[in-house]
Amino acid sequence: MVCKTPFQKLASSSAWTRFEEANENARLEKAFKRYEKNVALGLGKDNITAYNGKEMLINQSGGNFPKLKFHNASMKNVSCEIIATYNALTLAGKEVDFFKLAFEFELNATLYTKGLPIIAGCFGSDPLKIAYCLDAYNASYEIVHSCAAVDEALKTGRSGIISYRWPLIGAVMYLPIHTFSAVYDISDSSKPIKAFNRYSNHTKPMNYLSIEAALAVDHDKLMVGYVLY
Repeated sequence: MVCKTPFQKLASSSAWTRFEEANENARLEKAFKRYEKNVALGLGKDNITAYNGKEMLINQSGGNFPKLKFHNASMKNVSCEIIATYNALTLAGKEVDFFKLAFEFELNATLYTKGLPIIAGCFGSDPLKIAYCLDAYNASYEIVHSCAAVDEALKTGRSGIISYRWPLIGAVMYLPIHTFSAVYDISDSSKPIKAFNRYSNHTKPMNYLSIEAALAVDHDKLMVGYVLY
């Protein structure tokens, strides 16, 4: 099951607090209650797909994601970094509890914008803080900053996390962020990059010639990439 994992040794630094390390105090009371409600709702069958015997998460816009909460925001709009990190860690052989991971992202990686009256959590998570999460899960990885470097690293890596900005107004202003996971799929030599949740409404993995080809469809720009080994 996606939301049930055995106890694992914690390795978090001061930059990332793991679920088991969080103290259930007044400051985190609402976060723990959200976690419990999310666990009770669970994930829908159409949010899960099998790949090489592992459960991958997809279809962020559908299934139960619209009912789940990240702070006060619906996960259908803001959970892409959590989904991508869950998928990449799972592909890399780590045992991950999705709902505990979501709690950790809420605690450690929430994006805030000062001075704006917004719904808490509506900007999702900071992709640049994913590195702290990977450290906390004892993952071996490298940070890459070009599409070509991601493609090359995925040939020997076990999984990747790709964060990019997409154009808000034509191809002039790049503000919104989306993050997805990918793996080098040797079963399809013509399109070896298999992406999970490439778009939030994708109900199955999609294959591409390269990361650059995947981003070029909508003139997207790579923000940061992580390749896990």
